[in-house]
Amino acid sequence: MKRIFTEISAFGFIVAVLFSAGCLSDDLGRSDNGSGTGSTEPTIPDNSVIDAGMFSALNLDYPGLAAVKAYYDSDQYYLAAQALLEYYRGRTDVINGNVNLIAPSISAQDQEWADYALVKNEYRFYNGTYMDGDKPYSYLTSNKIDWAKRVSGDLEERYSLHRHQWMVPQGKAYRTSLDETYTTGWVTVYEDWLTNFPRPTGDVDYEADPSTQPEESREALYAWRPIDVAYRVENQCDLLYYFNKSVDKYINLTNRLLRRFYRGFSNDLENVRNSLLCVIILSNNPCQKQR
Repeated sequence: MKRIFTEISAFGFIVAVLFSAGCLSDDLGRSDNGSGTGSTEPTIPDNSVIDAGMFSALNLDYPGLAAVKAYYDSDQYYLAAQALLEYYRGRTDVINGNVNLIAPSISAQDQEWADYALVKNEYRFYNGTYMDGDKPYSYLTSNKIDWAKRVSGDLEERYSLHRHQWMVPQGKAYRTSLDETYTTGWVTVYEDWLTNFPRPTGDVDYEADPSTQPEESREALYAWRPIDVAYRVENQCDLLYYFNKSVDKYINLTNRLLRRFYRGFSNDLENVRNSLLCVIILSNNPCQKQR
């Protein structure tokens, strides 16, 4: 079991770096160095935009990572992240059986879930059986996402919303259409979720009814029931495969997304470690076998 989570944690780091380096070629801005000559020499961001300590999660002597190691050893962390991205974009020896990038496709149903989840459709997030007729309930209230909304009146609706079941359909929709609307929609919603639901700290019973827990952590606990966290992690293992070639402006916000996505993924993994039920669910996901 320790092996499973060591490998998932490493993958979590990789996911974060994919975000951080998503379109580094666009980030490498042009500068004339004050000469007015329009020089085409790239301006490489400094190391402050990358947390170098996170490279320790990787075996930089692994075949194929020579360029990553060379940049890292020479303190060029931004370029090391780019080299890592290119390695994962180009490798063919590790396959996630859940994701077909050679001939990507999307079912009519998944396409509907992807479209409904966009802001133009009032954030109608697919959430299992919680439906407004033939479409998901809207979670848009006063022009913002209302994560506490329970249209059905069922408490389970509030819990299961945090499984993010509409996000993989959005990944499929992006990969089949290359429409950056889906990337923008996904990142906007996920960042809103990260802002509103930090992992509670201290002496917290994640299995308990949130209404019985301390007020300062009560609201966030609805997002951290272990079974829901497990489904969320399973989805995250697939999402970056779909989005890692996006050129959307949000993917370029290196520092912010590096820290926030990695923190969110790592926090989810930490909760998964404490639940045998979550381990069983994840044991069937190919993400656990990847480095």
